[in-house]
Amino acid sequence: VHRNLIELLSNNNTELEFKKQVEASLTEHLYVELEYYLKNKDWELADRQTSQLMFNIVKSEEQGYLDYSNINRLSCPGLQKIDKLWFNTDNRFGFRVQKEIWINTENRLGIKPGDWTDKDNENYLRFAKTVGWYDEEAIGDSQAGDSRGSWVSYNKRTKLIKDNPVDYRGSLPTLVWWWLGDKRWVREEDGRKGRVYSFLALRLINCNL
Repeated sequence: VHRNLIELLSNNNTELEFKKQVEASLTEHLYVELEYYLKNKDWELADRQTSQLMFNIVKSEEQGYLDYSNINRLSCPGLQKIDKLWFNTDNRFGFRVQKEIWINTENRLGIKPGDWTDKDNENYLRFAKTVGWYDEEAIGDSQAGDSRGSWVSYNKRTKLIKDNPVDYRGSLPTLVWWWLGDKRWVREEDGRKGRVYSFLALRLINCNL
């Protein structure tokens, strides 16, 4: 209902103030839904709702992704509110936890496209192992020349989190979709996500998270 009304009002310049009110109402509705999913420990729906909220904040719901250019449009109050909901539900999770782990695993902040190095990839892999996105003990991709280690699938990881209520610190939220800016979608378990996450980590610091 909110989205249909927003679309209708977008074609009417005389109702801009009302449109802003509807947009604010939609955002608040998304927060309420996120809080509901978190209280019920429905981690997968909460994770997807977090992505939807962030798309809403930067006005990229139609695109359905975050990229280098719009991460800085994530409002500090919005990020802080999302983080608080996650952390207050389970102090293993939230942006503040991920930022701490990102820094402790020696990852750089705000790495520009084209400046990503093998060392950055190594550090990102260390981060991914720490938060449970990558399993170094798993059988690797033989075609890629890896004898050990593989990215943990999204479904498997959410199940592991449900089955292990004290492990997987920093594993959530994952944010389901990212965009590298060169017409390549990035699944959350893809290592290339680190190139975008470095920008998010910088934004978190700037927002005092």
